[in-house]
Amino acid sequence: MTYQLENLFGVKGKSVVVVGGSSGLGREIAAALVDLGADVAVIGRTKEKCDQVLESLKKKNPKAIGFQLDISDEEAAKPVFETIYKTFGKIDGLVNCAGINLIEDLKDFSMKDFSRLIEVNLMGTVISCKLAGEYMLKAGSGSIVNISSQSTRTGKPGYTAYAASKAAVDGFTRALATEWTRKGIKVNSIAPGLFVTDINRKEIEANPEIFKQRIEDIPRGKVGDPSFLVAPVIALLTPGTDHMVGQTVFVDGGTSIGIMKVLALPK
Repeated sequence: MTYQLENLFGVKGKSVVVVGGSSGLGREIAAALVDLGADVAVIGRTKEKCDQVLESLKKKNPKAIGFQLDISDEEAAKPVFETIYKTFGKIDGLVNCAGINLIEDLKDFSMKDFSRLIEVNLMGTVISCKLAGEYMLKAGSGSIVNISSQSTRTGKPGYTAYAASKAAVDGFTRALATEWTRKGIKVNSIAPGLFVTDINRKEIEANPEIFKQRIEDIPRGKVGDPSFLVAPVIALLTPGTDHMVGQTVFVDGGTSIGIMKVLALPK
């Protein structure tokens, strides 16, 4: 066998939908996919942000398209995915980055707010997988990457709703992977650690000392940058990882494997 990088990890000519691609991690991933030659459809909650991202993407690939959408609304999402399919003629990949958070002690958490996190973070992922999967199943091929969280492994006060929603994403990923892998569709998830994005920026700015301590606890000693997610996502979208089925890949600087604070350092 002769190996070529493009055959293993190339996305040139592939059509990829990035849900939550108008800001944060999704925006970086969408930009990287376009740089690497993919045709990208961006879905975001805010029209203004979608328009800004789309303007930037179109400078590099005029075929890029964007949609303002609440991904937790299946009826509204259905025609969007149909339009994406008709525009590109296929859907090769799906990246689910859409997510919201609300930090609150459970005793004060309204069930309306708790349910809203589940709707967006879990049901939004389920809906986009279902709708993109309709076209992938017809083609007998496709790759899905769901963005989870390191919070599924380590608990944090105030994160009951967020951790629950993301843990459910991982469970859904494993079940869907077993359901669709023999039909040619690969499903995996990525669990980022501490990344600074719109979802946590205000919290971080309001607590600089705690933020500093959190970074010190990361084995790599660095907070995540959106660019750190690009290569893992690209890898999971491409043929080089076809035998990875239903896995959750932690991209967290080592946070999930240990902490740096000890009682005494080894001599």
